[in-house]
Amino acid sequence: VAITIDPVYDSSITSLSNAASIESAFNTVAGDYARSFAGNAAINVGVSWGSVDGYSLPGNAVGASVDNLYGYFSYSNIKGYLSQAASGAPSDSALATAVAHLPSAAPSGVGQYVVPSSEAKVLGLISPNQSEMDGYIGFAGSVAGYTFNPASGIALGTYDFEAVAAHELDEVLGRISGLASSSPSHRTVFDLFRYSPPGPLDLGYHDAAYF
Repeated sequence: VAITIDPVYDSSITSLSNAASIESAFNTVAGDYARSFAGNAAINVGVSWGSVDGYSLPGNAVGASVDNLYGYFSYSNIKGYLSQAASGAPSDSALATAVAHLPSAAPSGVGQYVVPSSEAKVLGLISPNQSEMDGYIGFAGSVAGYTFNPASGIALGTYDFEAVAAHELDEVLGRISGLASSSPSHRTVFDLFRYSPPGPLDLGYHDAAYF
């Protein structure tokens, strides 16, 4: 059973003359993501134009996201939640491998963790059908600056809307880091899979790293 992703479009989108094109493009991306994950969680995402969760977007951004977060949790809490998820999904070898490579002891440094709402639903920390928004996504700029259907290519001088939507949606689904500065107050699940060559876990803010 796949998760569901339920976009909720506010009036900044529904009032636009091409709202149907915007919603269709976003729904395509949401459907692609939903089919990629097993579970019974219903992820609720508020979608707007010109703002995100009521806040102005950064001046240089074409899109932005905001996650609702739960915490704080210890490393042992997080490892336990992930291990339980892996044991409940025996066919997911990738998840089992990821959990098997988590450190046996808590990584040094910041010891408290936050969990994005969408992940909290999947991991069983909160009800999978909780009705509150799990995150918000906003788009910036003129709608004329986007191509909403990339089937025939991306129009010159425009952004691929589906690509921007995919980037922001995977942040709502948990691809965010707590290492937003050189002195972070928390880490995320995503940070536990942040490595530097040739392979050790890397939690340094300025370090080159990969997933």
